[in-house]
Amino acid sequence: MPEAFLRWFPLLCLAGFVATTLWRLRWLRRNTGVDAMAFEAGDGAHAFLLRMFRVMVGLTGLYVVARAIWWRSLDAAVGRIDAVAAVTEAAGGVLQTVALAMMATGVLAMVAGQRTMGLSWRIGVDRDRPTDLVTSGLFRYSRNPIFAGVGAYFIALFLVSPTAPTLAIMAAGLVGMAVQVRLEEEHLGNLHGALYEDYRRRVRRWV
Repeated sequence: MPEAFLRWFPLLCLAGFVATTLWRLRWLRRNTGVDAMAFEAGDGAHAFLLRMFRVMVGLTGLYVVARAIWWRSLDAAVGRIDAVAAVTEAAGGVLQTVALAMMATGVLAMVAGQRTMGLSWRIGVDRDRPTDLVTSGLFRYSRNPIFAGVGAYFIALFLVSPTAPTLAIMAAGLVGMAVQVRLEEEHLGNLHGALYEDYRRRVRRWV
């Protein structure tokens, strides 16, 4: 595996996703006047998850930037998990190649999911403005392709750079998404009733 891919690809993938998400937020606000950041304020579960989301994106961004700059020394400095690294680097780095492919696939799933949702896309639960139930595109195969893509990125980042920080980011991210998904699915069930229950029976939560 070329060093340049291992060094820069995680940063390029994250930058592409963040740029696309910001553009999608601006596009939705311009076309509908709706702020897609639909997390509730206060001290409830939704507000906590919003803060967690922002911290996770920030920490992940700082890590991949620092890793690209201090390529040779960062992993060792922050606590490289040698047992995992030995496995991922074995057999000519095949697992690293698979991880980078997983990372790219995850980002593409995030972007495609946002595009498919169109005007119904939100970050969080929008209780004030009902949204349509989207079941086309990747949503035919997963009820949460955007979250699945985020999870794939976190897992792939850990495999490419197995350290204490990426393990913590992966674990916290997966747990946070599992909670958020359940809150959103509860909201969709209340909003769409039998239509959503039929969709839920036909399509798996993740893949």
